[in-house]
Amino acid sequence: FAMMKTAVLLLVVGWFVVGEALWPLPTSMQTGPDSVCVSSSQFSITSPCALVNDAINRYQESNLFFPVTGTNGIGYSVPVTVNSCIDKIDYGTDESYTLTLEKSGGKITAPTTYGAIRAIETLSQIFVYNSDGCYDITNLSLTIHDSPRFLWRGFMLDTARHYLSLDTIKMQLDAMSYAKYNVFHWHMIDAQSFPIIIEAQPALAKQGAYKYPEATYGPEDILDIVEFANARGIRVVAEMEVPGHAASWGKGHPEIVAHCPEYESNINNIPLNPSIQKTYEVVFAVLSQVSALVPDDWVHIGGDEVVYGCWFSDPEISAWADENQFDGNDIMKFFEDHVEQFLNILRRKRIVWEEVFLAGALSGTIDTIVQVWENADTMQKVVDAGYEGLQSYGWYLDKQIPSITVPETTHYEWVDTWQDMYSVEPTDNITGDLSLIIGGEGTMWAEQVNDETIMTRIWPRAGAVAERLWSAKDITDIDAALPRLEDFGCRLKRRGIASSPLQPGYCDNTTFFQYNEY
Repeated sequence: FAMMKTAVLLLVVGWFVVGEALWPLPTSMQTGPDSVCVSSSQFSITSPCALVNDAINRYQESNLFFPVTGTNGIGYSVPVTVNSCIDKIDYGTDESYTLTLEKSGGKITAPTTYGAIRAIETLSQIFVYNSDGCYDITNLSLTIHDSPRFLWRGFMLDTARHYLSLDTIKMQLDAMSYAKYNVFHWHMIDAQSFPIIIEAQPALAKQGAYKYPEATYGPEDILDIVEFANARGIRVVAEMEVPGHAASWGKGHPEIVAHCPEYESNINNIPLNPSIQKTYEVVFAVLSQVSALVPDDWVHIGGDEVVYGCWFSDPEISAWADENQFDGNDIMKFFEDHVEQFLNILRRKRIVWEEVFLAGALSGTIDTIVQVWENADTMQKVVDAGYEGLQSYGWYLDKQIPSITVPETTHYEWVDTWQDMYSVEPTDNITGDLSLIIGGEGTMWAEQVNDETIMTRIWPRAGAVAERLWSAKDITDIDAALPRLEDFGCRLKRRGIASSPLQPGYCDNTTFFQYNEY
């Protein structure tokens, strides 16, 4: 990844400063003293790329450029030039762009489709409604050169603890695109429910979902989400949580989970049974179907919080382990070796939670990404071992105290935890090859969120993680970020996405966040 220094010149024209409106902040921005007021009905933006034109149509039809119609002002054109009209975003896809705006018109240039889509979002944040009935573009001539600091900027959504509707998932994807996230980590399955319909193993969802078929995702639903995300520059990375957190698998196939009465008071304690062939047949069927539906090269196979004691409390598994002289880490490696073979057959690469790495259960191949959720000490071990790492510690949006630097400190107003998340730097206290830290992910575990509450729990706090992953390392000023993040929250509200406020104030369809100073 590239760590770019930011050179952002903030020049005031009237009451509006372009650099105080953008989220996330771009890599560099040069501004001037002029302005124009544009008619929303005479604005034009065109591209030779189908997906870019789809994005343009989406922004126009949903009033994302212009929340209200402005009949006054001048005509203004912004042609889009793209070097490569690719139609699928992958890990490493170039998302850079240049946006140039003059009094006479503007232009966007980008190496790929997805850089152009990022530029369109930035452009949409620059227009400011004027009471004269037009939209101001200030700080002209304006040139923005922009590219993400990290290649992997993800958000994990848990749809197993509570089933989330397709509309909610799509709303989250829209919001992610506005913050320039590029990975939707879909935590599909967990102990509480198995909502994915696997055609070769229908009992999994029929018995394991909260309600079948209402609270399930069929193949057509998954394809729909993948297409929806791709059009917004977001990869879908599916997570199959194995071998732990597997109670829901056992609803349809009791024989493939461990049976350990002394541990079963906590549903999260029950893992898969690694000692029988049937378990691997079911796991392969799940991985096969999900890989056929989700085209990304990477599959997340979980591996966190496996309760070894449950394995050794199951007589069948315990006897098998004794026969093979396996301890808990040996069992983990035995299981992970099978999963790696399956992924090789399916031509997929794996992501694991840190516990798989810490157990020594990786086969030695470096073609694995380790997601770290506890602390920088673990990330240091991942880097030292030569694996690519994703950071999630400090970015658990479900936690009351997400801070990793001052863990005993919390906030009277919980939404202020965005400040803790904004202060987490992925490379802090890490030495060695920092290029192995390829990015990170915010996470929302769903024990206490559902369709009705989840957006306000995620937004605008997830914006703090998004800017940390997109913008330069030295963009860290919380006081300077607050009004921009509040404006970002207002923008989400205008776009139909519920977002919690950060302080007393007001915003509507035409204004930025307003507050009174005394």
